[in-house]
Amino acid sequence: GADDRLIRPVYAAFFPVFLVLLAHGIKRRAGSLAAALTVLIAATLTQFSFDPGGGAAGTYCDLPLACLFGAGLLLLIGPTLTTAESLLAGLFLGGAALTKTEGFGLAALGLLGAAVGAVLRVPRPGLRTIIRALSPASAVVALAAILLASWRAGIHDRLSINYGTYLHWPILARGINRLPAVMVTIGSTMTAPTQWGGFWFGFPVLLLVGWRGVFRREMLPWLLVSVLATTIPLLAYLVTPEDVTWLVSTTWSRFLVQLAVPLLLLAACALSAVLPMGAAVERRFATVGAVLSVLLLILLGSRVFAMSRALRVARSLNLTRCPEGTSVQARNDDGLAASIDVPSENAEVAGDLLVSGWAQEEGGPSEISEVQIDGLRRACNRFGRVARLDVALVLPRLGICDFAGYEAQFVFRPEDAGRREISVQFRSFDGRLRWLRRSFSWKAR
Repeated sequence: GADDRLIRPVYAAFFPVFLVLLAHGIKRRAGSLAAALTVLIAATLTQFSFDPGGGAAGTYCDLPLACLFGAGLLLLIGPTLTTAESLLAGLFLGGAALTKTEGFGLAALGLLGAAVGAVLRVPRPGLRTIIRALSPASAVVALAAILLASWRAGIHDRLSINYGTYLHWPILARGINRLPAVMVTIGSTMTAPTQWGGFWFGFPVLLLVGWRGVFRREMLPWLLVSVLATTIPLLAYLVTPEDVTWLVSTTWSRFLVQLAVPLLLLAACALSAVLPMGAAVERRFATVGAVLSVLLLILLGSRVFAMSRALRVARSLNLTRCPEGTSVQARNDDGLAASIDVPSENAEVAGDLLVSGWAQEEGGPSEISEVQIDGLRRACNRFGRVARLDVALVLPRLGICDFAGYEAQFVFRPEDAGRREISVQFRSFDGRLRWLRRSFSWKAR
């Protein structure tokens, strides 16, 4: 049902797994000190822990996917690759392919990175040796792809988009006009203080200063996988038929969570190249250590504040349960800031219905108290409150919009075909109510 409290601990359990995986993988490639500092930073980033849209506090599969994808990469890309390691890596990547739609693409990128790493290995193995080493992993991923295709045939479509039909030069050329809006939204998402703190401000600086650690021969496959895995979503944003601002603000941070292991490994390798700079002179070493300590204290302080705020909001707000209505009688207040973004007025919806928008006051998010179709209350298949950083960008007076957005999904039934009206009721902190309505046409996919 809509109540996911019973399965939530399963998702939360991936958080310590993620940290242990990071520590082990980074220690082997960048040393103990870089591993300890990187894991400490990852542990204090709210996006990985308390964020319900992709973190351990929610029930999205982004953190599990990050663990499966990262574990497969750590096994495949290394100085050696035994048959047993290849088979185990294939199981991890196959699990990633079966976890989410984008998991199969990440699994394919993992195999590509492993092939590049094998070619760059010194001494360079022969082609037959490379094929023999990667065959077990490739076979398991191929089997997972077959299972995925057979499972999808029996799973009701969840508003997925076939981007292959949009990857044509005329559409891409028109999509380039979207690039400024996409980059602005990505920038606002990555600099959200309650999700990422100042991490993405320091990330490019760290890579620049510690470039010797990043551009080592053995790290080039990791760099290739990271660049390709972040470029593919950008292309999808340029051609998507969905509202691009909403899509980027909803999904980009979740893509970064999925790529956390390779991205944080690159940061750790850069950090390991920076740390020895002070080893030759004791005074320089002390200065570097003091600066790092101050930065970590600032980061920890901002994270503790963000975590406490996130916990307070989570306790007082319905984040995951389908709205059940309210018996409170109050006047309709058109001044309550709220919106239904999807579906648009007179839109044509094929298959499952996604109702999304936002509701936010200056003191925090407003409650979504009821959702009706043609005036009748109906249980939704999925509901969640999500971040709407685009709202915070356009309306800065509303403050932090980590939970301003909402998404409710309704499964199409044969009797739903025809002209319909969706109604959403919003409730403010002080009890004011507002109804918004959208008319749309509903049909089977």
